[in-house]
Amino acid sequence: MARIRVVEDAGSAGEAVTGLYLRVTAEESIKADLSIPNQRRRGLEISGERNWSPVKVYQEPRHVGGDEPPAKRPALAALLADIEAGRVKRVLVRHDDRLWRSTEVQDIILSALRRNAVDLWTFAGQREHRSAGGRFAIKVLGAAAELEKGLTGERIREMKRGKAHAGRLGGGPPSFGYTSQSRCKLEFRRQGLGEDEAHRLACEKYPVAKTWYLDEREAEVVRLIFKLYLEERLGSRRISQELNRRGHRRRRGYLWSAVKVGKIVNCPAVAGLTTYDEDAYAKGLPSKAARFRQNLYPGQHPAIIPAERWHEAQRIKTEVNARRVRTKGNSQGRVYPLTGVLRCGVCGSPMSGRSSGTQRSPYYVCSRRKHYGVTDGCAGPSMHMRWADEAVLDYLDKIFETPESLRAIMERVNRELADRAPEFEKRLHEVRASMADLEAKQRRWMEKYEAAADDASAEIIWQRIRELKNQELELRREVEGLEQQLGASSRRQLSLEETAAYLARLRNLPSAPAVKRRAFIEKLHQHHDLRIRVLDARRMAVFMRLDEGDTTPNTPEEADAVGCRIAIFGKATTTSSPGPMYPGKPEPGGPTKTMLCPPDAAISSARRATS
Repeated sequence: MARIRVVEDAGSAGEAVTGLYLRVTAEESIKADLSIPNQRRRGLEISGERNWSPVKVYQEPRHVGGDEPPAKRPALAALLADIEAGRVKRVLVRHDDRLWRSTEVQDIILSALRRNAVDLWTFAGQREHRSAGGRFAIKVLGAAAELEKGLTGERIREMKRGKAHAGRLGGGPPSFGYTSQSRCKLEFRRQGLGEDEAHRLACEKYPVAKTWYLDEREAEVVRLIFKLYLEERLGSRRISQELNRRGHRRRRGYLWSAVKVGKIVNCPAVAGLTTYDEDAYAKGLPSKAARFRQNLYPGQHPAIIPAERWHEAQRIKTEVNARRVRTKGNSQGRVYPLTGVLRCGVCGSPMSGRSSGTQRSPYYVCSRRKHYGVTDGCAGPSMHMRWADEAVLDYLDKIFETPESLRAIMERVNRELADRAPEFEKRLHEVRASMADLEAKQRRWMEKYEAAADDASAEIIWQRIRELKNQELELRREVEGLEQQLGASSRRQLSLEETAAYLARLRNLPSAPAVKRRAFIEKLHQHHDLRIRVLDARRMAVFMRLDEGDTTPNTPEEADAVGCRIAIFGKATTTSSPGPMYPGKPEPGGPTKTMLCPPDAAISSARRATS
């Protein structure tokens, strides 16, 4: 058997490659003979026997169905792109159904193969698709695969319907107020216990697998929610504030919000009920209705509240609340240009636009304050929308009045980047090596995931895989930034005409309608790292980079040298340091924030009014 060279990039192979496509579905991942490692090993073995070198492996990053189009299957999309570019000589798969399980996807793939004269091979042999007879045979097999998948779906729907009618749950993690053997085992594993010990203790505590048991601590919170909703007639937002005030937290320690309270009120499982969408079943369509709108059946799991109280809550929600006269808010169709760029100066959370009827003009408010209130969330100031938009746009317009000075800044930055190019290349090499190491770790953990003996172990392993995926994504973003910086260091100098034209396009956007102003702000945020932090109701701190570098200034002079602008404008009400641009993470229980800002000295030393 010849030695096989596996390449990462088909374009760098120097010749057309053999594309080995790998895919598994959720039900196949637990079978050893159908796993990704075995598909890969057998595919490389066949390639070696036939002397098909080099080989590029196209592996789907997650379990995905064969009826999904290429747009939702990254590996298949990359394979088709390489086929269209002429970089693939043949495609090798375990079976035809790895590529398609619907005739629509089959037509897309076969058209690409025929158009570029690419052979199709399976582990059993070649699939001839150029002649009329060969195409007919493949289409028959494809139709059979689609039929098999459709029949499987129908059997699953029948199984779920039968379980719902019998009062058994359809699967998935237990709702708030319940626990299970798998969840208990996962909690023991998080405490540091071994696999066998965690499984033994979980079985002793909850003997029957795939069964919901009452979690008394959570069940008390559920009963309290319905008491506040039915007896004291509090809404979801006021209930969430009351729960947070009493010290109650959600399952992972997060604060309660109105949305989470609403889900508890709408959940039929807490009343000991199971659900199934009979209307969708009769029409042969997948269900899209919320569970509380589906048909209800008595369940075998214990109820936290009586079914009568749950039905009374639904009656209040649909009948009593529907009679209330509600007017449409002024925010209908309104565009808030600074959404996504404006940050709270207290907790660092994003600020979004809001309108409270006709009594108050639209304004920007901290998302933590919006969802959790002032006491439990954030006491950061809100800001009048019209004043904020006009102040920021006036400030940006003044910046873009001097294209000659901006061109000089960009030229100095280009020279600086050219001097730093060797440093960028070294870091780029280090990051790519780290990415290769992460990919190897992901493959090893994926093998463990597919060999997991139970759901609890699989969930723990999948969390580790997800962490590695996030690390890889961060490294990919760093690689893109380094490549842009290397490209910027070698680009030609901008002319005065090009700079003036670029500034003219930017300056014309603020005078356009709100949608265009929003696009203008987003463009500055994307290409010039525009950041705005609210200091109080009438002051904002703005940071913007006028180049493509990645340098953080510490003084106004250094900011000019590297092409950055930092300013604090508005009515000055204090002389204290404004602090970092985006503060770090808030207290546990809220959204996670990212440190994106220059240090305190960058803003405090750069404090100056723009006029």
